[in-house]
Amino acid sequence: MALGPGPQYEYNNNNNNKMMMVDKSHRRPTSELEQRGHEYYRQGQYDEALLCFDQVRLLSHLVIIILLGLMHGSQMIDRTEQGRLAILDQRAAIHVKLNNLRAALSDAQRGYLRAGQVLQLMGKMQKAKDLYAMGLVKVSPRDPQLKLLQDTHKKLSKQIAASKFQDPLHVMPAEVAQMIMNFLDFQEICSCLRVSTTWYRFLKSMPAAWRHLDFGKAKKSVKLTAVQVYIEQAQGLVSRVVLPRKRTAAESIFLHVASKCQTTQEFVVPVGFSDQSLAKGASSASNLKNLIVGKCSFVAYETISRILDECRQLERAEFHSCDLASRNDRVYHFTAAKLQSLLMNNGRGYPEGSFNDFKSESLPNIRKLILHSWRWLGLRGPDFSELKKLETLDITDCQSNYPLRLPSSIIHLNVSKCVGPEPDIEENQFQHLTWLSVDDSRILGPLTLRRILLANPGKLKYLSAKSHHMCYHNFNNETMLTELIELGIFENVEELIFDACDFTDVEAVLLANAATALRALSLKQTKITGAGLRPLLTGPDGNRPCKLKSLSLDHCYQCSLDAVQFAQSLGVKTSFRFPDEYNGGKKVRSI
Repeated sequence: MALGPGPQYEYNNNNNNKMMMVDKSHRRPTSELEQRGHEYYRQGQYDEALLCFDQVRLLSHLVIIILLGLMHGSQMIDRTEQGRLAILDQRAAIHVKLNNLRAALSDAQRGYLRAGQVLQLMGKMQKAKDLYAMGLVKVSPRDPQLKLLQDTHKKLSKQIAASKFQDPLHVMPAEVAQMIMNFLDFQEICSCLRVSTTWYRFLKSMPAAWRHLDFGKAKKSVKLTAVQVYIEQAQGLVSRVVLPRKRTAAESIFLHVASKCQTTQEFVVPVGFSDQSLAKGASSASNLKNLIVGKCSFVAYETISRILDECRQLERAEFHSCDLASRNDRVYHFTAAKLQSLLMNNGRGYPEGSFNDFKSESLPNIRKLILHSWRWLGLRGPDFSELKKLETLDITDCQSNYPLRLPSSIIHLNVSKCVGPEPDIEENQFQHLTWLSVDDSRILGPLTLRRILLANPGKLKYLSAKSHHMCYHNFNNETMLTELIELGIFENVEELIFDACDFTDVEAVLLANAATALRALSLKQTKITGAGLRPLLTGPDGNRPCKLKSLSLDHCYQCSLDAVQFAQSLGVKTSFRFPDEYNGGKKVRSI
């Protein structure tokens, strides 16, 4: 095939008055060859089209060499280079038609779209996807082909993902799939229903998946008909129900499930409804073991006594908001033989008289008792001494006109923020005590606390004494804490909290020698300095490995920053904050 007339040149002056040779006619023959190649391509004569584009490529290459030799403008060189890339793209398209994919890939190396297409034809899908991803990073945002590149990359990514996807229900045995589904909660199971028809039918055929009905996070109203369907899918063997937060729906669901599903062992009631419905539903559930009533439901003490008396299988009961406003001084007789844990938070009102229903015949097996915000203002104080199996007693924020009477079986005791006369503690009464909290308490003073702790030296694991008088210095500059440390009370203690106490470096040095098992220490708003902090970290001699894991020094204005950084260098999680009251609590000094 003839190459046509050769290129014609003329000399022209540029802005620098230099003579440059300009090609005036190189476009005419290449344009004719390109048109001829396109025509051959449309007619299916791919060999002839390839020959035309070979000649165009050769001419374009010669033009670039000439322009570079003559130091021509960069814009014309770039334009010629773009034309050469377009020719290579055309050659790659022709090689694809001729099924010469290697040659097509060689010509398409400078084009992301064409090279990716060739790689897909060669079956190298992942390489094509990586090439498209590279192009998305390197191609200019103004490139008109960018949108096409994005769409191609997205489409190929979906194809690759679809080819790798396998439905686990088609791969694994049904028994294994059921075991995995048992780890999902109720909301996750409902979401899995929308995966596919196969998943929907599989989950519907699993009674165990519908035995725990949790409507606590439901954003829409839960209809009773839907609950009836769930009960049918569970074959009536529902064991746990969390009621929705809307009162009308919760009350009807509670009564229906309690009467229809005798296997229900736990009810969680986050919203309040009538005491009559609560007592009726709880009494209908003959196998009820756990009942948790939230803060939004004010339950009368008479209703609580009725529930505890009629629910014979009840083991755990929590009433987070009791209504004691109408409580009189008479004793409510009930027997909860299997009850082991009871929480009663006084949410509204205080009784006018005194009462004490915590007797051994009422709660023979109680092990955990939590009473918050109670008031014993009558002629009798609280008596827990008959509860011989009681291990955990929490009476936070309570008040009594008469001393408490406590059993000797206590292991965990919390009397924080309590007001009243100190109880009569017998010698060696609390030999099993390992956990004690007396934060801001006026019931257990320094002498009573000393008597309690001396009953079991070396057994205490946890002590919290925020704002307690045990750290106050007397006229001899001695504290009750100093004596307790020297007696070995804190030998095996693992966590200590002395916030807002008169804790100084003297107690810190003594504690470093005695509390060798200490792991967590809180000394907020104390007078400790860096000199007292270092022995707590590395021992009095400075050679002991640091066992402390957590340290709180908030508002410790006398402690140096170097000591805190030293603690952090030993791997101790340290809190050291100073809020600025003039800037709305902004942390001025914090690390």
